Amino acid sequence: MENITVKKKFNFRAFVSILSSLCFITLPVSGILMHEARESNNIFNNHLWMGAHNIFAAIFMITVIFHLRYNWKALTGYLRCGMEKARNISVEFVSGAVIFLAVLGLTILHAYKG
Repeated sequence: MENITVKKKFNFRAFVSILSSLCFITLPVSGILMHEARESNNIFNNHLWMGAHNIFAAIFMITVIFHLRYNWKALTGYLRCGMEKARNISVEFVSGAVIFLAVLGLTILHAYKG
């Protein structure tokens, strides 16, 4: 009996999802390490983490564009359904919006501390 191997076609959609997820996880880590390197005045580490952060951010943005392209129909369907229910704002939405605005406000205040 012969072993027949079937070559699977490269799944670009899965590739984009995995790559964007890995970049999404890496970005906060490299951002924190970049911030810590800047505080320690270590030029090499600062340059290393800034470069890594910028490259992963660029890859993330490219993969997000492909992700939107592959999932456009599902996303627009979800938004249409969500707009119909928008009149009934949920407690979860308000809670998420309050936390988001609080973190954004604290970030802005931290950036402009005198």
